[in-house]
Amino acid sequence: NLWQSLYSVLTGVTVSFFTPNRTGEFAGRVMHLPSSYRIKGALASIVGSMNQLLITLTAGGLSILFMLKSPLAEDKLLYSIIAGFTIVSVMMMAFAYFNISRIYEWLHSVEWLKRIDAYTEVLSYYTFKDLLRISLLSILRYIIFTAQFILLMHLFGISFGIFEEIITVCMIFLALSVLPTFAFTEVFTRGSVALYFLTPYADSETAVLAAVFFLWLINLAFPSIAGAITFLRIKLGSD
Repeated sequence: NLWQSLYSVLTGVTVSFFTPNRTGEFAGRVMHLPSSYRIKGALASIVGSMNQLLITLTAGGLSILFMLKSPLAEDKLLYSIIAGFTIVSVMMMAFAYFNISRIYEWLHSVEWLKRIDAYTEVLSYYTFKDLLRISLLSILRYIIFTAQFILLMHLFGISFGIFEEIITVCMIFLALSVLPTFAFTEVFTRGSVALYFLTPYADSETAVLAAVFFLWLINLAFPSIAGAITFLRIKLGSD
């Protein structure tokens, strides 16, 4: 039900807090599932995470095309490498995501992989319409994060035109999606990346770091604490 789903998401955030690039999020989410459903739940969670990454890469790739005033734009070689890598990654991930049922069919056709068929079968459940709906939710989530960052920048006096702000935030999210980080140290990585892209626009480094810190606090630190408390209460209740 809805509450169990919420507990699952919060626990996932808590576990991801201590894993690189929040890769352990799916493991935390399935803790609330019966043991017989955990592998299927993990695969279903990975499908969602894959789509969120696809949206992040797509938005970042589009922002590269519209970069206006960034240190990255001055380094033509680095710019070309990042642009090429992003475009290829988006194409490959989009193909894999929207053909997820075909991936299951391929797994099912391999003789020695049939032993895990009971788990991978979950990949065949998704229709194109389902995958599209998930994409729309991922886009909404991405818009919320972007709006949060821009509002926090404005709160701390960083303003340089809404279009350029969106482009810059998308570039920051793109860089963070490919850099190896841990959530509990991510605030420092986020700060460094944000300073790289926002220095041409911000008068104060402190303002940039403050915006990054509060974004991290709202979307990672507080949910992680809530997830830890929720998980502890559930475990104590089951004991």
